[in-house]
Amino acid sequence: MGYRKSELKKNSPGRAPFIFKQWLRKCVAMGCGEPFHGPVGEHFLIVADGQADFSTAERLRALAANRTLIALDGAANFLWRIGIVPNVAIGDFDSLGREARKFLEGQKTEFLPDVGQDTTDLEKALIYLGGKDCASAAVVHGLGGRPDHALGNVTFLKKYAKLVRGLSLVTDRGQIRYWEDVDVVLEAAAGAHCGFFGFPLARVTAIGLRYGMGDYHLELGVSESVANSFLGGGARLSVVGQCLAALDRSVRLVADGEIGNEASSSQKRY
Repeated sequence: MGYRKSELKKNSPGRAPFIFKQWLRKCVAMGCGEPFHGPVGEHFLIVADGQADFSTAERLRALAANRTLIALDGAANFLWRIGIVPNVAIGDFDSLGREARKFLEGQKTEFLPDVGQDTTDLEKALIYLGGKDCASAAVVHGLGGRPDHALGNVTFLKKYAKLVRGLSLVTDRGQIRYWEDVDVVLEAAAGAHCGFFGFPLARVTAIGLRYGMGDYHLELGVSESVANSFLGGGARLSVVGQCLAALDRSVRLVADGEIGNEASSSQKRY
């Protein structure tokens, strides 16, 4: 579902506030009504073979708790050195040391060799998750290192959004998510930072933020919401179109759900 570009750009209030009011009437406190639900299924953590962006191994271990851990190629070396055993390793393994591989094989790590050159190792992992009951997939070490890899990984949030639910890029300080035609409930402490960017185009209505957004126009390279923050407790957003959300590491996704059927049946993708 989607909205024509001309409708997203018009100055008069669009459908987002109307849809948002309907949604709010169905939400109770920080919980959510019947049409909206938290993710169910298996939670994954993907460790890319990029520059480490977590300050300590303990923080990475905490993030890995209760998640199925996937190492991308040489990232298996890194995990082996800090004493973390991945459940799955994906790649051509040309950079994986013998000692590390022998140890991980002994720990029952599943190795999935893929020497294809048409997709990156991260894409291979996301395609693999497309066949799983995935509730969320957090990618770490995906924003450091080479800038072409970092920007490519950001675009993968959109490219694989329909294949992998709850996909995010996570660092020691923050997270990046992609949202399209969705209502979102977030939980965050007062002062937690956030920003929103059209990817390429969206209108956003939100409550619970320091700088309110009422049918706010987001367009890549034209208009964005930078250096915003949470008032505390929670925030609710209705996104019409496509946007990136840059959130503080502590922000928690409570629930999400597609915008109502009335909107989806009356509009076309721009």
